[in-house]
Amino acid sequence: MKKICLIALVLLSGCATNKADYLVYVETSSKLQQSVYASESACLLVLAEAMKTADSATKISISNQIDKCKKELPRIDPPKKNWLGF
Repeated sequence: MKKICLIALVLLSGCATNKADYLVYVETSSKLQQSVYASESACLLVLAEAMKTADSATKISISNQIDKCKKELPRIDPPKKNWLGF
């Protein structure tokens, strides 16, 4: 019985992620999200400044560029869990 409990304990806790890995994951994801949003806002500010002094044909082409400012967040995989999902 003791052997079964010992094996179960090792299996349940042996592959679990530690808190440091998760904190690095959260910090990296947060910094990446802030960078993407800063890039989007800078792009939109440039287009807004260009719209102020542009003629009508240029304004149309600038308005078509707005969709290109939107960026999708790259996917960062979270730390791996053990085989039971804990």
